[in-house]
Amino acid sequence: MDKFSSLVFLVFAVVTFLLRRYDLSVANLIAAIGFAIFDYRLHIIVKFKLQHHWERKLRLLGNVIGYAGIASLIIIIVMRLLKISI
Repeated sequence: MDKFSSLVFLVFAVVTFLLRRYDLSVANLIAAIGFAIFDYRLHIIVKFKLQHHWERKLRLLGNVIGYAGIASLIIIIVMRLLKISI
């Protein structure tokens, strides 16, 4: 992902929140947080004075959270298209 992916998902989270689609808003916010962790992992390491081996762990954590948010978005949209309720 590029540097603006977290910003794009954050904008989508705000827009879907204003449209009162709270489930989509939460999924977009989770994706935005995950990709923000991935994008700004070096800043986090310097800010909190972490050891260098945390870079790989933060990169993995950010990717897992970000792609889990995208997967939940896809599942929510498919469930709405198929009109399946939980």
